[in-house]
Amino acid sequence: MLYAINKETGEIMEQIEAPARSSYGMSSWVHDGHQYIILQTGSTLTAMALPGAQAQSSGGH
Repeated sequence: MLYAINKETGEIMEQIEAPARSSYGMSSWVHDGHQYIILQTGSTLTAMALPGAQAQSSGGH
């Protein structure tokens, strides 16, 4: 489970179920005003876009 927490109040804002357990670090970034998250789940990487983000083709990059 991935938790989005309000850094000012400590309140849990959202819970997102990941496809597998992650014991490693994650990366979060904002592009064009939308937040994206990538985390290692087992031997794979899982990428997520927070609500409001639009999936776009990367053109194979």
